[in-house]
Amino acid sequence: MIDYLRRDECIDPGSDKIIIGNKIERKIFEKIKMHPLEYECLKNLKLILSQMPPLRLPKYWQDSDYLRVLAFHDYDIAKSAQGLVLHLSWVHRIDLSIQPNELLVNFIQISQLNGVLYVNGFDKGFRPVIIINLQKALEYTLLQFQQAFDFLLCLIIRDVLISFYIESVVIMIDVNTHHLKISNSFSAALLNYIKSSQLNFYGRIHKIYILHEITKDIFYPYLNVLKPEFEEKTIVLEKKDIIQLQKQIDPQQLEQKFLGFSKNLQNNFWPPKNPTKSAENNVLKIQVDDSQSKSNNIVSIYKNESNQSSQFTLQVYNEENEIISSEIHQFQGDESVSELPEYYPDSILFAENSGQVSMECVLQELTSSYKALSSIQKEKDSQLFLEQRENTNQQTYKGIIKPNCNMESCQLM
Repeated sequence: MIDYLRRDECIDPGSDKIIIGNKIERKIFEKIKMHPLEYECLKNLKLILSQMPPLRLPKYWQDSDYLRVLAFHDYDIAKSAQGLVLHLSWVHRIDLSIQPNELLVNFIQISQLNGVLYVNGFDKGFRPVIIINLQKALEYTLLQFQQAFDFLLCLIIRDVLISFYIESVVIMIDVNTHHLKISNSFSAALLNYIKSSQLNFYGRIHKIYILHEITKDIFYPYLNVLKPEFEEKTIVLEKKDIIQLQKQIDPQQLEQKFLGFSKNLQNNFWPPKNPTKSAENNVLKIQVDDSQSKSNNIVSIYKNESNQSSQFTLQVYNEENEIISSEIHQFQGDESVSELPEYYPDSILFAENSGQVSMECVLQELTSSYKALSSIQKEKDSQLFLEQRENTNQQTYKGIIKPNCNMESCQLM
């Protein structure tokens, strides 16, 4: 549903786990090779579940989902079995077949999130960034906020995150309200919701940034219910230190109120935004096929239809679809590059013995093709001009030559 945040290229997930003694702290759960301890615990968990009343598992359920439950309960098999029952009861209450605006209409009485809770861009690891406006959120009940947050994050997990590469999100909580309102919001229900969210979204939250202008002590009741791994992910920043956000998120992806370069969102918070989309230039992608694959579509031209400029970005990919070079170039001329031809495997990019393609070589070929197109276009324009001139002359002569003249006697008036 929000595919504009998807990334086509593969992203190195880095270290997928940390093993300290017999404890495994994992940040990547899907499409991985399990540690022997994980495999053994998973087998024992399934054995216990086979002796319990049958559980209704979602269609998407896989071993990685069991693994998240086990990790939350520190691989305690009995606790994991009980936690799985609670988790599944929560899963079945969320109906992602409902359109987001239909579910959230009770939350805000309009068809948009209205800034209480919204997605805006992604961090340097291409993780979606969820922003919570605490001042607006406190205007609603905990149940209303809970329904909206659970639905939104589940929607992102299903439609945006990519197994093995991007499995988590970043959350920014903007504390832009009086500390008394925060104190009055404390309740057993809220603390229970925080506890249950750690299980239900285990491994799905990379960082939580709490941005505030009040004393840090006020957040201790919330932090005390966090598991150690969640507490490590939670960073409390005073507004004067907000520049530290740029270590995690590129300034182009941050709103100006967070010292970024993106405009502050005032309305139309849904669907989620990618701040850099509107600024993207024409992108030329070239696939370098080291195995001489006979693909007929090895060059794709992506252009901004609203901005027919001669500037384009040249990106060279290898066979693993990884960017190996990227440059921005500007053609000298008035025409755009929208009519550049496609390249085929017998071009200079796919020479039989070429192990590496230079950007200069690629650019030279593109420029030659561009000049050839320009020459052809100029020739067509010149021919069209002569035809129009000849037609004009014929019309002029018809008006000044006598209608009854012949070839020998016709005279100009």
